[in-house]
Amino acid sequence: MNRIPGCPISICQNAFPDETTAAAAAVPCRAIGAALYVQGGVGVHTAAAYLALGATGVIMDSQVALFPECGVSKELKTALGRLNGSEIRACEGYRFYLRPGTADPGEDAKLSDILPRIGTDAEASCLPLGQDIVLAADYADQYKRLKYLVRAVERSARSHLKLARSRDSLGAGSDMANYIGTTFPIAQGPMARVSDVPEFLRDVADHGGLPFLAMSLMTGAAAEDALMKTAAALEGKSWGAGILGFAYPKIVEEQTQLIMKAK
Repeated sequence: MNRIPGCPISICQNAFPDETTAAAAAVPCRAIGAALYVQGGVGVHTAAAYLALGATGVIMDSQVALFPECGVSKELKTALGRLNGSEIRACEGYRFYLRPGTADPGEDAKLSDILPRIGTDAEASCLPLGQDIVLAADYADQYKRLKYLVRAVERSARSHLKLARSRDSLGAGSDMANYIGTTFPIAQGPMARVSDVPEFLRDVADHGGLPFLAMSLMTGAAAEDALMKTAAALEGKSWGAGILGFAYPKIVEEQTQLIMKAK
């Protein structure tokens, strides 16, 4: 990477479309002797992690879209406040939001097709937004003004780093591990067609993690059988079950009852 000595460098997730922002930042933060700012999915608490990796600071964009200091229209803020992040699309590593009622560029669209439609005015059909827009409503509601959000980031960065130095939060026998009944404070995320196999879940538990059975959309006898087999395979071990938040309420209610029965 060529740079002008002393020139700040910004790294964002778009530069590494196949990596999370944290993974993309890890190597440059350690290797580059320059002021480096991390952008993409940064929250009040994750900012401390980037600073620990050596970043000079963080950049927030979509996360602050609903603050009064943001100049977008009231109409647009209302629309953005309803988003949950799943509406964000990607094209060649760049993320955007397609406004309802506008022409769909299609799955085969190229970045050159999207860029002319990008903007923040009323005529723009595509808005440059990341999935971190999901944080915007909560941040605006909690902090009210941008300056209070900035102060919260500064406070959490100092306190989290101090806490990390004083305690091995991810080590064996940590407070969280003891609380969830595992060796390590690590939870395996529920994954359909992966963590719906009792043997897999037992392997996770035997290696010190907290396994989660993926309920997916299972109901009736299939769901009950999966839960009973999991309970038998993990007898004496801590385990959980993952329910899809967007499933029909009837399915969620039935799965919850079956989970409570199995536990």
